[in-house]
Amino acid sequence: AAEEKRKQARKIEQKAKGSSKKKSTEDGGRLAHQKSIGSKEKKMYNAAKTLEHRIAALGKVEAPEGIRRIRFRQSKALELHNPYP
Repeated sequence: AAEEKRKQARKIEQKAKGSSKKKSTEDGGRLAHQKSIGSKEKKMYNAAKTLEHRIAALGKVEAPEGIRRIRFRQSKALELHNPYP
């Protein structure tokens, strides 16, 4: 996932190099009006970086060796009228 974010950032960077100086901004939505391409690219790289940090912090997880069976204790009187494993 982090690699995908980096690819997206590189793609935006490539577009920025190819476009003219006049069109160095990109539409940022209804409230942001216009956002510079550099800020979008920076956000992509930061997202990739945070993903890598989260993956590093997780560590290794091992599967349990054996699954213990859960036993529900009940009296003999209930066992007669309420059958369940």
